[in-house]
Amino acid sequence: MESEKKQGVIGADECNEIIRTLSYKSYEGKYKVMIIWMAERLYHSAAPKILKILEEPPDKTLFILIAEKQEQIISTILSRTQVVKIPRLHNKALTGILSIQFGYPEESIARVLPSSDGNVNMGIKAIEESMSGEFSSGEFREWMLMCFKGQYKDLSEFVGKTARTSRARQKQLLSYGLSLSRNCLLSVYGRTDILSIIDKDEAAFINKISKFLNEKNALAYAGLFEEAMNHIDRNGNASIVFMDVSLKAGRLLNPASSESKR
Repeated sequence: MESEKKQGVIGADECNEIIRTLSYKSYEGKYKVMIIWMAERLYHSAAPKILKILEEPPDKTLFILIAEKQEQIISTILSRTQVVKIPRLHNKALTGILSIQFGYPEESIARVLPSSDGNVNMGIKAIEESMSGEFSSGEFREWMLMCFKGQYKDLSEFVGKTARTSRARQKQLLSYGLSLSRNCLLSVYGRTDILSIIDKDEAAFINKISKFLNEKNALAYAGLFEEAMNHIDRNGNASIVFMDVSLKAGRLLNPASSESKR
């Protein structure tokens, strides 16, 4: 997982190592505990190697499988587990962790809360990237304006530039789109008291875009970004993914313009 352009995997060698490690006797404690991090990265071809030991583990042997995306875990593995879901952190708790434990300034934390999705690691990554100037909400607003106006030449340049950035940054941009659709719906329904807004510029942008992004199309808009994040996670071609999102977002935000150009 050293490279941001590649995805970590759990292959046959790792499965053999799991079995070999569990063959040892415990030194002090009565139990042996095997923690498998990111269980959704287990290769299909490697899964049969540990299916039996998962189904019938040795006495006093526990498996803890940790995953971010349960739906991506191989079904034969998932069927042998008991699922325990850990909820996302609320913004107040996440702010406290990032501020007290990691020492980030509160103004930096406030800027990334909408895209952190209650996840400490995502929050840290977003803060580091925002501090280095790699991401800004203003860039997303410019992107959506190009989509709305159908500025395809500018979109092509934006997509090409974005495709050359890190996978983490691409996902941050898409995650911001998800938070935007939520804020627009809250604005439409008058729940401005729970909006997650970074600054005055974003507040003005949400006020404007909520005229075009509302209860009629917000769910479809959010679905675009969820699907795109899944494609990026699975090594999809970033140029194709972001151009697809751009064109579909443009049709949702300004259907009249899209029809007139056909």
